[in-house]
Amino acid sequence: MKICMVARTTLDHSRGGMQEDLQTLADGAVKAGHRVIVITTRHPDGLSVGEERGVEIHYLQDTIPESYKGGFYRKAYQRFAELDREIAFDLVHSESFAALAFSGQVRQPIVARFHGVSLSESDYVPLVWRMLTFRERVEALLRLPGVYRNHRRLQWFAIHVDRILVDSQFAFLELLRTHRRLDPSKIRCISLGVDVEKFRPIERETAKQQLGLRGVVLLFLSRLSVTKGARLALRAFEGLNKKDITLVIAGEGFDRPHLEEYVRQRRITGVRFCTIFDDQRALYYSAADLFLYPELTQPAFGLVGAEALACGVPV
Repeated sequence: MKICMVARTTLDHSRGGMQEDLQTLADGAVKAGHRVIVITTRHPDGLSVGEERGVEIHYLQDTIPESYKGGFYRKAYQRFAELDREIAFDLVHSESFAALAFSGQVRQPIVARFHGVSLSESDYVPLVWRMLTFRERVEALLRLPGVYRNHRRLQWFAIHVDRILVDSQFAFLELLRTHRRLDPSKIRCISLGVDVEKFRPIERETAKQQLGLRGVVLLFLSRLSVTKGARLALRAFEGLNKKDITLVIAGEGFDRPHLEEYVRQRRITGVRFCTIFDDQRALYYSAADLFLYPELTQPAFGLVGAEALACGVPV
């Protein structure tokens, strides 16, 4: 088959469960003999077309990296139509709602992979709201009418796609609860998995020595957004007020400047920020005495928690 996968973000943009899952699905399809082309947002370095392990990736130059804003839906459909005339795709795979503009416009069946459900992973969740600054709350309130309109569009998309894939039974039930008109027979639950050859324990002291760490190590590893709970982990660590404990915050995201500024202003010692490569994750997990996963919302599935457990660290 010839498969078009549409996503707002890939591993070239940042690290996260959605990006990992997209690459895993694409790799598997290529190994099974299918041709896979991914359409996504602008590459951070301006690349137009790339290839990763046999997967051809088209980056929309005039879009915003990792964002649905800036006309992404429309531009993704336009690029698809151009490619379809030449390739004649058999299937469209939408990561979350990336193929919103395709519904009702294409002859191919559309399969959507939902990693979150509606507003269950947003700034408006009470636990997240408590973590926001006054300015962030004002900005969130100003966005609310647009968020509501977008939510209605996404409900329409979920109803009209041919199949929906979710990560967990929780996501399955939550999707039905928030989308009353949705036919449950077209939803399939395919749980995320962990490669236990890639994520396996390394002797803890050896891992610490390789990373230049000592004493008790607490690890937070995730995309740095407010919903992931890094602010909560940082405040909890500040309250410990003990020596020989290091909090490692590993990851990138729009919340990192806020976290770094909080550490500077309050003169918190023992916090180490780092960006890690994919092949270093098992090493960081293994070096930790405790993995912190203070998720403030109800995600479909917490992949980092499973990865940490596979490396032998309590979560």
